Amino acid sequence: MQLARALSLLLSLVVSSHGRENDKKVVHQPHRISYDSLLDEEVFHKSGTSTAFVDALSEYGIISIKDIGGFSENKRQTLIHLHECAKYSAATKEHTFHDGTVRLTMATHTIPGGDGQQEIHHGALDSEACAEFTNASDKLRKNVHEAVGAFSERLGSILNVESPLLSTKDNAHDYDTFEDVVKNGEHLEHFHSYQRESIDSKSVDTIEMHTDQGVFIAFAPALMVDTTAVSETTEPKGDFYIGLKDGSTALVDLEENDLVIMLGDGFNQFINPKVEEGGVVLRATPHMLDMRSHSNDEARVWYGLMVLPPAEALHPDHEKT
Repeated sequence: MQLARALSLLLSLVVSSHGRENDKKVVHQPHRISYDSLLDEEVFHKSGTSTAFVDALSEYGIISIKDIGGFSENKRQTLIHLHECAKYSAATKEHTFHDGTVRLTMATHTIPGGDGQQEIHHGALDSEACAEFTNASDKLRKNVHEAVGAFSERLGSILNVESPLLSTKDNAHDYDTFEDVVKNGEHLEHFHSYQRESIDSKSVDTIEMHTDQGVFIAFAPALMVDTTAVSETTEPKGDFYIGLKDGSTALVDLEENDLVIMLGDGFNQFINPKVEEGGVVLRATPHMLDMRSHSNDEARVWYGLMVLPPAEALHPDHEKT
């Protein structure tokens, strides 16, 4: 998978403007699993946690990891400084959607191997916000990468799939397990700030319901921040929806201090075709977000990580990387 293409596809929980206040009745709260239970293999398998874990991922394709040490505060500090830093950072890319929503993005990635976390080069040496953002985001990214590793190890332990899952050209190297695929893939990371001061309920979607192209995405639920005071606000953060198996749509009730894992189309491409008899096919999750109007000194801020398959692995259908 080409990096440039994948970067364009990591649109986080992208913005749309359906005005769906009245036609979304179902509310879904993702199954919550404790971080400690992911770290302890015996507890995971013997407490019934693994069964609920698989059921949630096969039915909905989304779960929520709770009680990750330091995550809540590191997330908060990162996100409350994100917008102010993005205004001055040389790394920021700006995009205006046709509905008027403006998105500021600072992108980075983590490459396989030790110490693979890449820096964001802001070029804003006198920006206190960028200094605060960098300090907090480094810690947040470490929290998330460790949780992603624990999730991948536990999921790999219960997937009944063929081995190897993926291979390089001429079978020079195999990625035998799901954990191998995740460890050897590049992890794309985006910090987004969205602003939209008014909404016409009849306007067309910014980006419609879609499924991410990676193997899965891990994200910190968004905050609304006061950009003048560099602080969190209590304003609505927008409505996040997922598509259900029956074709209906559910409003998702996210726990603010959890890390959310949502499966992407990479499961359909690389993992589900290798499920053996008796194994469970997991679900890639279609999703969208309805932005709400807000004042011009507020912004919706968000962080997410997308796991890509190993760059040298061949796609099972067209024999290309």
